[in-house]
Amino acid sequence: MNRITRWYLVAATVVSAAALTIAQDFKSSLSESFVDWSNHPAIQYRTRPPIDPVAELKRKLQAGEVTLKREGPSGYLRSVLDALQVPIDSQMLVFVKDSLQGGRINRDNPRALYFNDMVSVGWVRGGFIEFASQDPRQGVIFYTLEESMLDVALDSLRFRVRRSPAETTACRVTTPTALLACRAC
Repeated sequence: MNRITRWYLVAATVVSAAALTIAQDFKSSLSESFVDWSNHPAIQYRTRPPIDPVAELKRKLQAGEVTLKREGPSGYLRSVLDALQVPIDSQMLVFVKDSLQGGRINRDNPRALYFNDMVSVGWVRGGFIEFASQDPRQGVIFYTLEESMLDVALDSLRFRVRRSPAETTACRVTTPTALLACRAC
């Protein structure tokens, strides 16, 4: 090896070692800076009941003020869109598998998204209904509505609350009608 090649190898080794040291320092400082704000007084995810459009729909269903009707292959989708005042003509079809239902999404079975200013509704044929609903105090709250649960009886209607799209949640009974609401713990 000539002198210039050796110099480049030494310089590359020094630069690589420095980059690794900086990366490790950066990684540890990021992991140490995470703070769980879910119970902060301004948000109170675990203690304050949500007041977003999907939570309001759930309340109205429990009180018998609203009913949902099953229609064809889309099930309760149109009825849910009407109840949430989400226009059917806001529909977009997407093929990206970034959903809880990613395994169902493909070129022949896209994900349909509907939206208004406060709520987005996602649906995939053969799957369930997904919601991203804006709560004025808690921010976006994610829900799923399993249509098979609606088929049994209105008393067993279940909305699952998710604090993030991929989050696993723990369930608790929240009403005498056995409505299960799942909230992140």
